[in-house]
Amino acid sequence: MDTNEAATAVAQENEEVKEQAAQAVEETAKAVTGAVETAAENKDAVQAAADAVQETAKNVTDAVETAAENQGAVRNAAEAVEESARKNAGATAVAGENKSSMKKREPRIPDSKEESMKDYMDVIDKKRPVKDDTKQIAWDKMKAAMDAHEVVEAQITEVVKAGVLCHPEGLRAFIPASKLSLSFVDDKDLPSYVGKTVKTHVITCDAEENKLVLSVRDVLRAAQDKERAERIAQVRAGSIMEGKVESLTDFGAFVDLGEGVTGLVHISRISHNHIKHPKDVLKEGETVRVKVVQVKDGKVSLSMKDLEEAPAKDEPDEKFKYKSEGEATTSLADLIKKAGF
Repeated sequence: MDTNEAATAVAQENEEVKEQAAQAVEETAKAVTGAVETAAENKDAVQAAADAVQETAKNVTDAVETAAENQGAVRNAAEAVEESARKNAGATAVAGENKSSMKKREPRIPDSKEESMKDYMDVIDKKRPVKDDTKQIAWDKMKAAMDAHEVVEAQITEVVKAGVLCHPEGLRAFIPASKLSLSFVDDKDLPSYVGKTVKTHVITCDAEENKLVLSVRDVLRAAQDKERAERIAQVRAGSIMEGKVESLTDFGAFVDLGEGVTGLVHISRISHNHIKHPKDVLKEGETVRVKVVQVKDGKVSLSMKDLEEAPAKDEPDEKFKYKSEGEATTSLADLIKKAGF
């Protein structure tokens, strides 16, 4: 082999070496790039792991602090229980002393004639326990209002079964649905009363049973009766009025004169003619003219026949008087003589 051939062979080997080197460099670059990417991913993973560790440490710290607080609360609770037990023991001891003291200091019965029963009762009153003044005063007010028929105002607060509740003087009171109005109140209409302030009368007051019942209807009825009495007072005997037959009974007819005033026409004052029952000549709802006969004790007596003309009476038959001038008898002999025998 000559020099040129050898040079050519060397050059070829160098080219192969270069290509191999280039390939090696390229593979190394790829490896380095992969390593860099892996390192970056590992960095993120490491950071995430570090964050997780930090969060866990924080949770552990919080748990430790909570445990410490709970331990303190438990300690405080234990101390409170111990303190309560100590106070109860002291209260028991004081109660025992008071009981012994009360046994020793019984009310002294007066043994002197100069001392009165009042002195004795004063001693007894001092021994009586003091009640809840505020609540007792409220019950006393309700009882006084019931006895005096005084009006008690209260605001309806809620609906319960068959009625509503209110709280006069701070006491729980019940108003039945049947006592809310002069007319019937359906259960479905009860909510419309909530929030309203109503005037009531106390109809049940029992402090021991904690039972307080009020009535709106009684107040409305009293007002209605008062108004009716005032209107009746304006009716004058002898007045002629017009009204409608409200109802018929065996003893007469009730006539509505208007404005809440009703009068009675007794059966004997309905007609000049004899009738067995008012329905024989009258009908409910019929308009009639009446005369006021009497107003007494809140009652109005009426008459219909006073406005009718009395029927004419039949004239009696004329009576003839016979005056006898002699005996009114005739003997058998006179008759034979008159016959011509």
